[in-house]
Formats: sequence, C-alpha cells, structure tokens
Amino acid sequence: MKGMDCTQVSVALEGHLSESSLRVALGRARAKMGMYDAVDLVVDCMLMHGYDVAARAHFVEWMREHRPRIRRVAVVTDRKLWHMVIRAMAFASGQQMTALSDRSELSGWLSSADAAE
Repeated sequence: MKGMDCTQVSVALEGHLSESSLRVALGRARAKMGMYDAVDLVVDCMLMHGYDVAARAHFVEWMREHRPRIRRVAVVTDRKLWHMVIRAMAFASGQQMTALSDRSELSGWLSSADAAE
C-alpha cells in the first residue's frame, strides 16, 4: 500500500560483497520500501571487508533505478578510501549519498532530514 510518508530502511552488508549477495540484500531493502513513497536508505558496511567490481556496478545501477523512491542514502563505513568511492558512486547514480564513519553519526543524519522538512 503506497502513499505512506518517508521512513528509514536499513540493510547490512558483510564480508566480501559479491554481486549475488548484494542482489539478495538489495532485494530485502526493496521489499521493505514497498509501502512507502520515499525512504531514507541506510547501508551498513561496517562488517564488510571488500567487494567485487560487479557488485559496485550493480549498486550504482540499483541506486539509479530506485532513485525516485530513495530520498537519500547513508553508507556507514570506517574505511576512508571507501568514502571517496561512495562520492563517486553518488555522482554516477545521481543519488544523494553520504558516507558516515560509524553508526553513532546516524542519528544526526536522520534528524537533519527532519529539520529540512
């Protein structure tokens, strides 16, 4: 049932991310998005230690495809190099993405959307 306001949807990625494991995780996220017009998506990568190039390409394509339903994305990772990769993926997908260094930064990120409304 669409028509509900924005909410937060979270997905956790672990280990070495392959395209197939990313498809499963993003499929769960899409199912959670089902009843909402728009969501804030949180992608927790704190337990991830690597990814395949195909997984990164699929992430960008998925973000581009679902951009109308995703208001913004927070990617949580303490890997500074990945923060640069996240900015590049945001540019490539046209999606607003923010890299956060740890989970404690999420409450500020979430409340910044509430203040903007």
